[in-house]
Amino acid sequence: MESQVAVVVPTYNRCEISLRVITRLLRVGCEPVDVIICDSGSTDGTVERCAALKSVRVIDVGSDAWWTGAVDVGVRAAALSGHKWIVVLNDDLKWDGDLIGALFSASLAHPGNIIVPKQVEHSGKIFRGGFVRNCARDRTVDEDSKEDIYVDFSNGCCICTDAETFSRVGYFNPTQCPHLGGDMEFFLRAKAKGVLTFSLGDVCIEQMPSTPLRGRYRIRSLLTAPDSPYKLTTYCAVGAARFGGVFPFVFFGFYHHIMFGAGLLKAAAIAVILNRKW
Repeated sequence: MESQVAVVVPTYNRCEISLRVITRLLRVGCEPVDVIICDSGSTDGTVERCAALKSVRVIDVGSDAWWTGAVDVGVRAAALSGHKWIVVLNDDLKWDGDLIGALFSASLAHPGNIIVPKQVEHSGKIFRGGFVRNCARDRTVDEDSKEDIYVDFSNGCCICTDAETFSRVGYFNPTQCPHLGGDMEFFLRAKAKGVLTFSLGDVCIEQMPSTPLRGRYRIRSLLTAPDSPYKLTTYCAVGAARFGGVFPFVFFGFYHHIMFGAGLLKAAAIAVILNRKW
């Protein structure tokens, strides 16, 4: 361990993208970090080329590990190595300046809590996070202000917190939330434990276009596929974190059940009519 800060980067067959983000993280003048690359079985040379770099550790998390499983392995490894601060960072992000240094400073100012930057989607839309509303649609914040604000949840593409937070909250939940929803479940579980999430107004990242999911919809796997937004175990885990338990969610989560059912029917129609996949 050469630094107090570990940056956990999940990847799969994105060698050049991963190398670009590592270069930005390790450049002179930025906060010193140890980079942990969590690779899900890449075949494009990602492991070999990343492992050759100084201050970079590559972990083979297995080809069946999606986002949540990959970052969970990396976070646990960082904590075991004695790193005091941990950043989860997707490799398809852009930013200016010393991102890790800014997150680290904010974490020192808000000890024991979670720090996220302001996010700009590829379309130009601002995303600061959101607030949970159990009987209605969650309220998201898209204001482009310079103020730090408290939110209930954000996007897991960039998260910074100290290692002690994971001792209080627990680690990620790849068993029930292997991919989509893994960040949401963690944020809500943290909130229930009294851990706040602060969205920084003067630290900004840009997200690259995400992989479209609709083309992958298949009738037989809508409720079970790891990358399906309608995976049943993920829906139940996020709902339990939202309501404080499975039973309260089942009995009082009427709004979410209705919206989930409507979305599932729409996805089934897309699978049959557009994708022609059963």
